[in-house]
Amino acid sequence: MITDKAVRAFKDVFHGERPMSYDEIIRTGLAAALQAHSPAEPAQHADDTAVDNFARTMKAKLAQKRKEGRSGWQSMNADDLTVILRQHVEKGDPVDVANLCMMLSENGQRIAPAEPAQGEQWQSIELVGDKERLIIIGSYNTKGLWCAEVWHTQYLRDQQAKSADGFFMNAPHLEWVPTHFMELPTAPTTGQANEADTQ
Repeated sequence: MITDKAVRAFKDVFHGERPMSYDEIIRTGLAAALQAHSPAEPAQHADDTAVDNFARTMKAKLAQKRKEGRSGWQSMNADDLTVILRQHVEKGDPVDVANLCMMLSENGQRIAPAEPAQGEQWQSIELVGDKERLIIIGSYNTKGLWCAEVWHTQYLRDQQAKSADGFFMNAPHLEWVPTHFMELPTAPTTGQANEADTQ
């Protein structure tokens, strides 16, 4: 069915100011009528527009990181990408988080399960960092027994500096080299309250 809009478009060509031959009128008029008759494309949904805009922002961030020499996500495992993802969640940039989720998805991977909260897990002794505090250090000794002690991080560094190959301790009379550490759990408050009541 020819719509009124298509008819008006043809008439506009036919009665136009520029002189045209009969064939030109037919071709131009029909083209205008067909264009007017074609249903207008529906407007893009706001969700799609938002995704398109966000994708451009993600691409820009990835390009910036490539200039900084960052690459290799295609060969990373899910555990390593998940660690970085969780770190960026804490930093608060949704674009970085989205890009890391994209990397996991493109690798056919899932987000790895969360590790236990800090203070409830053993970590590599190399991750102690520079913050001064008491920590629990531990390792298996030469007899295959797990050994642990509470040390201050400054004392740990002092002992590590004494030997390039690490250091040994007795527990008791069995040599062991600390390989892991754990944050001290939160101190109880009950004891403090009782002590305050007795003073």
